[in-house]
Amino acid sequence: MKNHSTLTAPLTLRISPEQKEKLARLAEAENRSLANYALQAIEDRLAMESEKQKAIEAGIASAERGELLSLDDVFERVNKWSVV
Repeated sequence: MKNHSTLTAPLTLRISPEQKEKLARLAEAENRSLANYALQAIEDRLAMESEKQKAIEAGIASAERGELLSLDDVFERVNKWSVV
């Protein structure tokens, strides 16, 4: 298996100076580089969105089988996806 760091592709994006400063402060607080911190944030968000998509697909499959959730159950599950 190849080293994870050799399996990367460049990505350029523009963020506000405030966002960059916030990233820099958070990265420094964890003794990490800004790039490393941003990469981890992207990886975390991708994992969260992937799990959310799986839950949506499972919900659709359940609905197609006639297995429906109560409104309270729906709100409970949606609140778990909220990002603060």
